[in-house]
Amino acid sequence: MNSEEELTAAAVDALEALQIDYMLVGAYSSNAYGIARSTHDADFVVVVQPGQLRALVERLGPEFSLDRQIRMEGITGSVRNIITHQPTHFDIELFRLNAKDEHHDERFRRRHPIEEIQRDAWIPTPEDVVIQNFAGSAERIWMMSSVSCRLAAQASTGPTSDLGQRNMEPTRYCKNCSRKSRSYLILNRRLD
Repeated sequence: MNSEEELTAAAVDALEALQIDYMLVGAYSSNAYGIARSTHDADFVVVVQPGQLRALVERLGPEFSLDRQIRMEGITGSVRNIITHQPTHFDIELFRLNAKDEHHDERFRRRHPIEEIQRDAWIPTPEDVVIQNFAGSAERIWMMSSVSCRLAAQASTGPTSDLGQRNMEPTRYCKNCSRKSRSYLILNRRLD
């Protein structure tokens, strides 16, 4: 068991055996509806109870280890755990369902089984895959277009130009709060 598909299938089998509610997301859900792309991990949204992560790693076997460091996903704010297949360094990323976010909760409720990785696996609807891809891409697109505008302004008017600072500085705010978005904070660092 060393291919990415076999490792993902093993994760699905273990989640099913332990009756952990899950949804296969990321590249695998995109591949189910669109043009296949390669990936170096398998992403799942999960609803886990105390002790189930440890049981999941045990079920997967001794070649798998759980990273004890809990991480936070930048776009959705979901808590994430990573299980790594040590021989291949393939990661199984487990994003906890963010029940405080109505869209995430609804997306999880609408999931459905489809044959993927040579077995039935729960994945989001096609519409939810598109929405999630746009949500994840919007921040990156905004950041790249804003950087391009700042660089163009600096090239034409110089890095300390008042025109570049006044007209090219993004002022976008996050929809859900009053703080400025990450891309605003990144872009306000001086570009040398």
